Amino acid sequence: EPQFDIDAQQRTGADMFFSHQLNWREQISACRKMYRLDFIKANNLYFAEDTMYEDNDYAMRVAAVAKKCRHFDMCPYVCRQVSTSTTRDGVSAARLQYWQATWPIITALLDTIGKQDARFVELINFYMRYDLWDVLNNMVRLPKNDRKIVKKNLSAGEWLRYIHFLPLKRRIEFIFKLLKA
Repeated sequence: EPQFDIDAQQRTGADMFFSHQLNWREQISACRKMYRLDFIKANNLYFAEDTMYEDNDYAMRVAAVAKKCRHFDMCPYVCRQVSTSTTRDGVSAARLQYWQATWPIITALLDTIGKQDARFVELINFYMRYDLWDVLNNMVRLPKNDRKIVKKNLSAGEWLRYIHFLPLKRRIEFIFKLLKA
């Protein structure tokens, strides 16, 4: 029978989330965790429908409300990775639009969980910087017509609202690249 190294220290979700045992991408991933069904129902923790990257905000919402968490250094299930998965597809306008669709959801967390725990503000800012830069760098790889679709997906005001997450130098570079794209 296998023996598992179990972290005996019980922590809150936020403390576990920010413990740096895992990098931020692993912390964001919803499939790297096990949840009690009664906890999910009691806290109304459901994924948004018809979207991709839904575990980004989900993991932060879970961490903000979880009162009892433990780290198990084990793999309780096997995840089969399919090469034709939507998240493994190449860059496309549709994929970047899904990504952009998460921005209002993520930034809305600043007003909820960010007010409960300032560590989430830093994480959300980091996440948005990463996302914005990634979308822009991928957008320039698209055919011109697809780039127009991505640019039109958000109004100029919305782009500017999200660009504030970038440091000033990156903000200027981002706007220049966006105008050029």
